[in-house]
Formats: sequence, C-alpha cells, structure tokens
Amino acid sequence: MFAPKQKATQVEAKPKCSCAGSCGNCSRASHTHRSLGETVSSRGTSSERPVAGSPFGYGVDRGGGLPSVARAEPQSGASFRFSANAGFRGDPAIGTFGKDAGAGDAGAPASGLGAATPAVTWTGLDFDAKATYTPCTDCKDGLEAVQVAWGAGGPSHVGKAKATFAPLLQIYDTFVDGGVNSPGGATYNADHPYYIGRSDLPASYGYKPAQGSAGSVSGCTVNPTDRPTAATVFKEAYFETVMVCLNYQGTGKDKLMNAVQWGFTDFGKTHRVSPTDPATAASVTSSPSSDFENTLKADYPSYSHV
Repeated sequence: MFAPKQKATQVEAKPKCSCAGSCGNCSRASHTHRSLGETVSSRGTSSERPVAGSPFGYGVDRGGGLPSVARAEPQSGASFRFSANAGFRGDPAIGTFGKDAGAGDAGAPASGLGAATPAVTWTGLDFDAKATYTPCTDCKDGLEAVQVAWGAGGPSHVGKAKATFAPLLQIYDTFVDGGVNSPGGATYNADHPYYIGRSDLPASYGYKPAQGSAGSVSGCTVNPTDRPTAATVFKEAYFETVMVCLNYQGTGKDKLMNAVQWGFTDFGKTHRVSPTDPATAASVTSSPSSDFENTLKADYPSYSHV
C-alpha cells in the first residue's frame, strides 16, 4: 500500500472583503502537494494496481512549485506528488461567484469568460502556472485545475491505468494527480477530479481538508503549483495541468481551458515536455491533449465537461 501523504501545513487565509465572501472575489490561499498516485490510462486502461510498498505518496511543500508533477520530498521511498513518499499535486481557494447583476443595475459586472495565456515558471523541480480569465462570471463556482501524471522506469507501478504515446512502445503508468486513483488519495469526493483544493467551494464538491492545497485561486486568477520530488526516482515523469472553469454558465458541467505540459527525464535531472516532445520549456496550449482526456476518462468515467 502506498505510504500516506504528508499533511499540508495550513496557510493563513487572507482577510475577506466586506461582502462576506458573496461576491466571489474574496480569496484564500493555502498550499499542499499531492503525490503522483495511481494513474489512468491514455490509450487503454488496465486493472494493474501499485505494488505493495510503492514509494508513491505525496507530500506538502508550501514553497513555490509548479502544477504538473506533484511535489514532495522523497523519504526512504520516493513517491509521486512527491514528498517523503514523493507525490504530485497543489492548492487554490476561491469564493463562490454570486449571481450577475440584472440589466439596468449600475456597475453590473461583465458576463462571460475571458481568454488567457498561463504564465509559467519552471525551475528545477518547481513548477508554477498562473492565468487570469477576466471576466470569469461564466464560472459560477469559480476556477480550479486538473492535473494528469504519467510515469515510467520507477521502483514500482502507480495508478490503475496504462498509456502509450505513438509511435513509441514505452508503456506509462498514468492517473489524475490528486484523484481517486492517486497514491496520496483524492482531494475531493465523487466525480470531482480537481487538483488545487478549495475549502470555500459548496459542500457538494466534497473537499477533503486533510489533503491541503496545491496552489491558489483568487477571483479570476488560478495558480496551480507543484514540486514533484517523486520525479527523482522515475526515469520519466510527465504532467499536464489544465485550468478549469467550474459549473460553466450554471450548466453543472465544467469548461476545460488552457493546458500546460511539462515533465522530466533522467530521474528529474532534465526538463522535457512529453515523451514525444523533447522541448525543455513548458508547452502551453488552448485545450487539453487527447492523452489527458483519456486518463481523465479512465479515472473519472462519469465526469463530463463542455
């Protein structure tokens, strides 16, 4: 069984504005790391489960970090979402958005969802991505992120699914980082695959406080972070972090937005975007890859988005 994740140290919440949190612009930030855990499949699923004693777990790193690979300091058994049992994951918090002002209301906020290009900082193991979508009133429950991880050449298998990247023959373990099949456990209950972790979301999301957070959300700005120390015990470790608009236009479904791909080879020593892209700078796209979608579907078959 995977070692339990390290409990994230709570970060003191920022004071809220006079609206008592109803405007959706109040913010709170906390920080945690989830480990690279059980994975989903990209090009096919498998029932293979992680080996007993697997080093994948996840740890909390309140310092700066990036979204893809989980952060954690490997202990005697490194894990994904890296921590003493390396792991993958991060943490944002954002207030629930209120109803749009009706026609004729003075100063009514603009409705809709603005475009953005995530600003990425990726140094060593530390990963940080920040994007501001103004306006973001279409996101009735604010913003979050979903992160998928792939690993190969580690001390043991992680996740429940497998994936390949044509034309390569290498088989990768894959899973939603901080999700139901992640070694360190899920950040939310039910069909909520989110990565950051927001305590201010409606109770129906089922946020688990013990999981902490991996980044932050403030108003229309989402900022997933990570420091996947587990990458140091895997020959290859890759991540794709996607920005999410929650409860898009009140439909009950999310809208997946920009994606950031990043990763490592040579046991965390060399940056590499993906198995098929040798670039050493993170790749930002307007939407998730099919590989991301495959893993998300494998771990969360009932989750749907627009």
